[in-house]
Amino acid sequence: MFAFILRRLLTAIPSLLIFAIGLFVAISLAPPTEHPSGENYARRFWHLPVLFNLQPDDRPRVIERILARIPTEEGEARTRDLNRLFRIGAAGLPELVAGLQRIPEGPRARLSRELAPLAFRMGIDDVSALEDPSRAATFWARALDDRGAELRATSVRRALRRHLSDRAEPLYARQLRNADTAILVPIFEELRTAEAAERDALEGLAIAALHRAGAESVTDAASLRAYWVVHRVEYVEYGAVERVAARITETRFGRWVIQAVTQRFGTSWRTGEPVLDDVLRRAPITFARAAFGLLIAYAVAVPLGILTAARRTGLLDRFTNLFLLLVHAFPAFVLALVARALSPRLARTDAFVAVALALVALGPIARHIRSRLLEEAEQDYVRTARAMGSPPWSVWGGSIARNALGSIVGFGAIQVPLILGATILAEEILSLEGLGPAAIAAVRARDVPWMMAFGMLMALAAAVALLLADVIQAAADPRVRSSMLAQRPEDA
Repeated sequence: MFAFILRRLLTAIPSLLIFAIGLFVAISLAPPTEHPSGENYARRFWHLPVLFNLQPDDRPRVIERILARIPTEEGEARTRDLNRLFRIGAAGLPELVAGLQRIPEGPRARLSRELAPLAFRMGIDDVSALEDPSRAATFWARALDDRGAELRATSVRRALRRHLSDRAEPLYARQLRNADTAILVPIFEELRTAEAAERDALEGLAIAALHRAGAESVTDAASLRAYWVVHRVEYVEYGAVERVAARITETRFGRWVIQAVTQRFGTSWRTGEPVLDDVLRRAPITFARAAFGLLIAYAVAVPLGILTAARRTGLLDRFTNLFLLLVHAFPAFVLALVARALSPRLARTDAFVAVALALVALGPIARHIRSRLLEEAEQDYVRTARAMGSPPWSVWGGSIARNALGSIVGFGAIQVPLILGATILAEEILSLEGLGPAAIAAVRARDVPWMMAFGMLMALAAAVALLLADVIQAAADPRVRSSMLAQRPEDA
């Protein structure tokens, strides 16, 4: 049995992955409700392709594109690109110098002068050469010759280790300060294995460097990690293997997967709270309501199904079928609206919600039980039991019901997604605490991280319900159990 459960769990992974991709694409294709700009636009990764990126950005590619267009830019566009070059800072100095050589001398001298604040950040106090157009064009090439060795990753790592071992020594602190943003990639590499005390010091160095680079929104460890998720591509250079991987990871879906794995599904665009914490806080309330509703439905449907099957074509059977048809045709949200209008206090109780949900599931479950029992009643062992004089209650409540139990439970697993959907609608209509109001608000705001976490939770709940149904069927029916255990892995 354990091997069967393990096989089922393994075979569910591809299905969940396909569901996640389909759900993400569907959400991404929906028209946005707002058009954020600047940092919010970048944090939502709307500038990236959905599933596949043919030309993923890294630091050399970003700087190359900026330098290709900035000589002809003016106004806001030029200011935006200059600010981006300031944000990349000394980390991109080699690419900056190489790119400047391809710009005509006049625009090159102008851009060199505009980048003077970067020289001050790097501790270059003498910028008088920038006042002379003939010397300004080569200013940054000379700066790279003088400071290039200090900006290399090996030199920065060595300075980091020395600074962490002797923080009172100003030489190492000054060397790290002059390295500007070139310290960021080594710092984040060190953070993977750093201890708590070293982590605080490394994060402080990174935050200070980003403040000097103009990223004033980075104020603590959480905002530092959020900044790095968005802007990491501006500071790294891909190798051949990394560039191939980036075609998948540097997409909206790839970034969501990374956040789901490393950051607990990321942060809600709507509330700014961690998505997984919010979903897990609300989920037990919604699942409990759905579970109670399903239990009540089964508690009524099982005896009702047995009675109508035993008295088929009778008055009770006809009356019950009509009642179940009317109940099933009456939408749950209409019942919630009517209850809210008649008695708002009663409508907001968990008891009423459970009964309303039970009415939603009662009709299909009772009808399935009836048809399954009638099918079982035609089997040879039932005729034999009746011929041997077994009482009707023993035949129907014992042999027939026991053998039909597996199928009845399996049908209940199919009802789980339906009753969860009804629960969410009821919570929204009645303004109850749970997943319902948050899910509707996330859909309205197109909160992709929240909707994806919610969708994956619902898919996982459906998969677990189907697995439990199989296990219960195997426990109740030896024939099903032997069939399941005999399955080969590729048939599971």
